Amino acid sequence: MVVETLFNRVAPPESVGSYSHPEQIIDPYLRRDATDLWASEFRTLELQHVRFRGRTYLVLSLEDTDREHADEGYLTGYGICRRVDYAPSGNPCNPKRLPLHELKPVTENHMTGKTVQGWTIVHSKRAKWREEYDGVFLGERDGMWIVGRMFLGKSMRDGFTESGEWRGATQYTDPAMHEAYRAHLALQDYIRQAEDAGDCWDGMFNQQAQTAIDRHWAGQVPLTGVHDMSAGWVHPGLGGDVRGHTCMLPAVDAKYELLAYMRRSYVVNDAFREFVLRDDRSRLKEAYETAIQAAGPVKFSVAGDHFSLSFDGSCNDNDSLWRTTRRNPHPNRKGD
Repeated sequence: MVVETLFNRVAPPESVGSYSHPEQIIDPYLRRDATDLWASEFRTLELQHVRFRGRTYLVLSLEDTDREHADEGYLTGYGICRRVDYAPSGNPCNPKRLPLHELKPVTENHMTGKTVQGWTIVHSKRAKWREEYDGVFLGERDGMWIVGRMFLGKSMRDGFTESGEWRGATQYTDPAMHEAYRAHLALQDYIRQAEDAGDCWDGMFNQQAQTAIDRHWAGQVPLTGVHDMSAGWVHPGLGGDVRGHTCMLPAVDAKYELLAYMRRSYVVNDAFREFVLRDDRSRLKEAYETAIQAAGPVKFSVAGDHFSLSFDGSCNDNDSLWRTTRRNPHPNRKGD
């Protein structure tokens, strides 16, 4: 018996123009109706915007979803999606058949990265829950932090009023604490708020929020024209040092990797729990200020772990992204 699938009905080259993307491009006139195989658990994805490999798509319909595995929590099957963030010459893109398990619903609020009543929104999330949209946001202003809840609404874009007001918020502005500790407290509160706000929290939320904070800090100091750098981390041990380092990266990316090393360091995380390291005179404050304000090579230590930015290091010629990135190495760089 021959089972006919969409893999047998790929559109001819002249109808798609290019095979530069890995997604399967299909002929919409040949797409079969698979409503008998749809699982009700996936119907919420229909007509929703999703992200796939950095691009935004609109889910037109679902196909070949497996109800048995859906009951177990597996996203099996495919979405028939049309790209909406790019249209050559104003013409709609052809639908594509994308695997459901790789589709990420677009739940970030459009205010992320913008300013609301003087606060820069570092991270936000808004999602639908029982016919209403709820959301949370995390913001920063002059080293102070805020965690807030958006208004309940009927869309992704009505969490704030036209004047930028929100439903409620907690500000972390104690001058006796340094910024890194204020951000630490705000992050913990932000995670708790997300867990209570409809369907905002998921298994990736904590990591995404932490990453957003590091990205925000990495971009606080203008780095235009600064040479490429590498980030490094050393944890001394009795059996030998544990080390981590990156290849040569654009300055802002190297700073992000440095902050990520600090975030993942056990001794740095443990330092946040020690009261003596929370105040405005602590080594933890000095370390984070050094990392955030860095505009060139730096070296510093926190509770025995050593961190650094350097103009020296190796280039990763095997990385296709790196090969397409404009390089700006220091003329006296040491490395391969």
